[in-house]
Amino acid sequence: MVFTTFKFLCFLCLVIVCYFVCPIKYRWGILLIASIAFYCIAGMKYLPFIMTTIVASYFAAIYISNRNRRLRECIKQSTNQESKKGISEKYKKVCKRVLISFLIIALGILCYTKFTNKIIEVAQGILHMFRPEFAGISAVNIIVPLGISYYTFSAIGYVLDVYWKRYDAEKNFLKYMLYVMYFPHILQGPIARYNKLAPQLYEGHRLDYKRVCFGMQLIIWGFFQKLVIADRLAIFVNAVYGDWQLQEGFVLLIATIFASLQLYTDFAGCINIAKGVSQIFGIELEDNFCQPYFAQSVAEFWRRWHITLGAWFKDYLCMPIAVSGFVKKWSKKVKMKWGSQAGKNVVTIVPLIAVWIATGLWHGTGWNYMIWGVWHGGIIICSTLLEKQYTIWKQKLQINDNTKGWQLFRMARTFVLTAIIPRVITRSPSLPAAVGVFKNMFSAFNIWVLFDGSLYNYGLDAKDFAVIMLSVLLLFLVSALKEKGVEIRETLAQRNLAIRWMVYYIAIFTVIIFGIYGSAYGQSQFVYMMY
Repeated sequence: MVFTTFKFLCFLCLVIVCYFVCPIKYRWGILLIASIAFYCIAGMKYLPFIMTTIVASYFAAIYISNRNRRLRECIKQSTNQESKKGISEKYKKVCKRVLISFLIIALGILCYTKFTNKIIEVAQGILHMFRPEFAGISAVNIIVPLGISYYTFSAIGYVLDVYWKRYDAEKNFLKYMLYVMYFPHILQGPIARYNKLAPQLYEGHRLDYKRVCFGMQLIIWGFFQKLVIADRLAIFVNAVYGDWQLQEGFVLLIATIFASLQLYTDFAGCINIAKGVSQIFGIELEDNFCQPYFAQSVAEFWRRWHITLGAWFKDYLCMPIAVSGFVKKWSKKVKMKWGSQAGKNVVTIVPLIAVWIATGLWHGTGWNYMIWGVWHGGIIICSTLLEKQYTIWKQKLQINDNTKGWQLFRMARTFVLTAIIPRVITRSPSLPAAVGVFKNMFSAFNIWVLFDGSLYNYGLDAKDFAVIMLSVLLLFLVSALKEKGVEIRETLAQRNLAIRWMVYYIAIFTVIIFGIYGSAYGQSQFVYMMY
């Protein structure tokens, strides 16, 4: 059940009514029932996968938490330092075994569902090269459960936090189940941290008019981003990339720019709907975007884009690798041979390599995504290694970081490095196709397509392009105001009733009139639901 369907809106209205009618201390139960219903409506076939992850993570965390508590008690009772150390080592080994067992289960399910089809496809391709008679064998269709990348990471983060003694495990199985399955964030995140989300889910919230208004505003804005911008751009992008061999020059460049804007507005639209729905219930989800296309470097872009994923990789992959014994030993050896700076670089670079390989695999299963991960990681690593040299170059060239011209140049450069080149790699059907798209893009300087009406041959007419231009301009203005720290919803709340409701009506009817939807149109699926 996708957020942009009429079915979901009816479902949401029913849940809101039930939530605020129910006594406060039982309201978390309404959210649990709604989350289970939401997931079951999406497909009962997905349920065994998420329940396996929930059960495994719940009991792993309970066992580890109990062991940690017993360890504290034993250490208090013991007076011998040697005895304390022995007890501690014994408990740590047992907890580590349980943790590893859980990680094998959770990551095993994730890898099985995401990569099995691709592995079979590659194996069949190799088999076909040597035994053509097997070409007709059909691939096994392994289903990918709804939101598996998101709920798996949430569960892993929770168990690791318990293992690291950041907090005790949740003893109520149903409450923990709600944390993992909470329906607004199950589709595309944000990836929730237990200590930030769970208390909000369990405490129950009273009906608040301002909070409901703010939530509805976010939902409408999310619908606008998805239905008016993203799904309209998708028509053009799909038409061009679906027949990329016959396209060239500016047509491919425009389609790639549109594809980047489509990805952003699609993903951000879903997140805004999820945040808006949660805000109605009194629950604040974490921000997942912070005007990413205003970034002036690739590293800054990734601090602004998919923020919760980047934070997850930093806390649960990058830092553990950086402080691991293996990296420390390697760093010492490199330091002795090539100096202290080289030793420090090992601690920085090795975790970054692991993070970007994992990020590529998280986003997709093809070689496109591996190259995409290597591209981003390579730029960030090179920027880290050349940071001092880069400062020297700027001083010699007398470049002032505070000038508007230089900042605009850096934004444009970052857009090319993060939105143009990588988007060609991932939007193309294969890696050879991506190479072909780049070749075709620079094969002709056909700038006249901007004026001769040729762009209207790809599913959009002049009115659609006008809607796109005005919508993107509005998106830019809203982003610019947010970048300056303007609280748009607070500003609107200070206006009189007539102005507020005029804005609401304009927003709603804009989505209704200019949105891309209906029974004859199937582009309602969110792009990041596939990850």
